Amino acid sequence: MSNKKTTNKRTSAPKKAARKPARAAKPKTKAKPRASPRKAQKAAPAAIRAKAVVPKVVAEPRKKANLSIMPADVVKKEVEALLSNNNVNEYLKRNVSKTAIDVLYMLSTPRTDEYLAEQLGMKINAVRRILNIMQGYGITNYYVSKNTKGWLSFAWYVNTTKIAPFLDFVSNAERENAVINSNCNDYFVCGDCYKSDNLVYTFDAAFENSFKCGCGKSLARMDKAEAETMLNAVR
Repeated sequence: MSNKKTTNKRTSAPKKAARKPARAAKPKTKAKPRASPRKAQKAAPAAIRAKAVVPKVVAEPRKKANLSIMPADVVKKEVEALLSNNNVNEYLKRNVSKTAIDVLYMLSTPRTDEYLAEQLGMKINAVRRILNIMQGYGITNYYVSKNTKGWLSFAWYVNTTKIAPFLDFVSNAERENAVINSNCNDYFVCGDCYKSDNLVYTFDAAFENSFKCGCGKSLARMDKAEAETMLNAVR
């Protein structure tokens, strides 16, 4: 029996693959706040910043309106010539207000409605209604101005360029058409003064006078048919 030497061969375990070194974690950094357009514009180079600048728009100075305001002495003569016409006086008293004549005299220079109301002892709303009605005829107008504190004021004046057309309008209008309005059925008269002045008030004119005559008595109401009868009787 042969003696065979047995050798125990040591089997080595398979080599494990070498591990890759782990990457070092990046340190966390706080998010930078988003720069505003203005800061970004300042941080940009001068060449880029020059392109980014928006040019300023320069506002043009406001042009003054071409107002038809004449010197005070010229306006006074124009108003006196207008109110020397009896038909004009009668028309203004019946269709606007008895105070309309006083208002026109006071507008030889531009005045505010507050000033007119104070001088005439009237409510400011009543004065404004008179001015607005006459503006409808074109004989009054206003312009807006601003004081140093920024407050707006409205100054009324007589539009002398419209005086002649208004005079022609009154002269050519028939008497009953100057008072009787197809859209109005309320007219007023003073029983004591009508015999001397023959004034028949429209509703607007009576409202401006607080439904009172210049003599202090209350105005009496009548309908359109009665007003037409009274006007035709004095023609």
